[in-house]
Amino acid sequence: MTLVLGIDPGGTTGFAQLDLESNTWRMSELGPEDHHKDLHYKLLRLQPDIIICESFDYRIVESKGTKMPGVNLISREYIGIVKLYAEVYPTTTLVMQSPAQGGGGTSHSGFWKNEKLKKVGLYA
Repeated sequence: MTLVLGIDPGGTTGFAQLDLESNTWRMSELGPEDHHKDLHYKLLRLQPDIIICESFDYRIVESKGTKMPGVNLISREYIGIVKLYAEVYPTTTLVMQSPAQGGGGTSHSGFWKNEKLKKVGLYA
């Protein structure tokens, strides 16, 4: 079995699992409470062959005429857990992708926007 695990880290961390042999999908999430240990245990339990994780982008957003950071810093902590897992288990391939590559971020230029994911039943 080759397991691909997509991770969108944040206050609520979203997961998409794909078993390439059976072509079966599964979606889940952790949070919104702190879930550092739960994320670690999930990675240990699943033992993914490939992890695709959304990277952290520092961005400024404007709200009511004021510019302010538009980031969730807890994401960095969860990304650190994912990176450590991939370093400790080098048979796992880690691919980092920007929010824009996955369809999120401020540009919303990616192919898989939330509406499209909902339409094909892949939005959790």
